[in-house]
Amino acid sequence: MNTEAFVSYAVGCMFGRYSPDKEGQRALPRTLNLLQGALLKSKKGGGSPEKVIRDYFLKSFFKDNVKMYKKRPIYWLFTSGKGRGFNALVYMHRHDRETLAKMRTDYLLELEAKLDARIGMLGDEAGAEKGKQVEELMDYDAVLNNKALEYIDIDLDDGVVVNYAKFEGLVGKI
Repeated sequence: MNTEAFVSYAVGCMFGRYSPDKEGQRALPRTLNLLQGALLKSKKGGGSPEKVIRDYFLKSFFKDNVKMYKKRPIYWLFTSGKGRGFNALVYMHRHDRETLAKMRTDYLLELEAKLDARIGMLGDEAGAEKGKQVEELMDYDAVLNNKALEYIDIDLDDGVVVNYAKFEGLVGKI
């Protein structure tokens, strides 16, 4: 199993697609170190296992998922844009009409509030950079809120392309 397939399997476990055995759960620290090593060999970067894995999810996981599933990804990247101020993966088989509202209230609004609070504590240059990120998040929030109010259902029989298109402006390009 290559690194990308292993990460995809691990994400599947987290999203409830697969059930890891108890032995696999006990071996998590060792698994993280092995995964870090594999990702370091296949991708640029460095640091702690957590940093390497976080960087992989932020920069490469979705691209690898799109490639693995031939432009029909099962994990959808909801992203605020180039600044990557907000990113969330949604397993398409777990999406329901409440997903966008939960994403907005439980994650995006909380992130916006934390960034607003931090901007006041930062110097002018750092504050200006965070200000751009907050602006990106606010623009994204407006689109997310409108789509959340639509209570969008997906029909798995329609396939990825049709369902993914329902979230245009909220998701990464495939």
